[in-house]
Amino acid sequence: MRFSNTTIDHVIPEYLIDKPEDLNKILNEYGLEPSFKINSFANWLPCHDRCNKSKGKYCLTFTPGTKSLLERLAKSESDVLKRSQKIKENKNIDRLVGKFIVAVESGSFSGQEAREIIETLKDIDDDDFRSLENEVWFCVEAPAQFSALSERVETVEQLLDDLSKLKIDAAGFISPDVLGDI
Repeated sequence: MRFSNTTIDHVIPEYLIDKPEDLNKILNEYGLEPSFKINSFANWLPCHDRCNKSKGKYCLTFTPGTKSLLERLAKSESDVLKRSQKIKENKNIDRLVGKFIVAVESGSFSGQEAREIIETLKDIDDDDFRSLENEVWFCVEAPAQFSALSERVETVEQLLDDLSKLKIDAAGFISPDVLGDI
């Protein structure tokens, strides 16, 4: 099932919110508490779009399998809720990282401002912020260092010798401390 074809199915149909008597009957049948929330991870299941549409407002007939499914959903609800919140947090971080990178690349920040911002974030243990450090170095530091390098390179042999001294880290970045030594 592809993400683009995925919808959220309400195991116990959402329309029952407006039909309290019918809802209570089904909750009793499944042994669920009256406080059961139809719009919660305890009742949501990923479903293929076409299958969800064909099910529509139909409420599954009580079976031990369906009851077991609802019990498993209820058991995992708090973990799924935490994951959902983390995804939302990451979405905001990703948006912030993207805006920062665009600002650095477009020159909206001076090199010093970009370095100061990165310095304030250095204690955050997050891959996105480590990527920002590399991006700032690449956009701010590297051009100046490569420019200085190109001004002093007079021969192809000297350039090859200088390039052989560069260290590439596991992520494919040139180690910033090495360029200063060349």
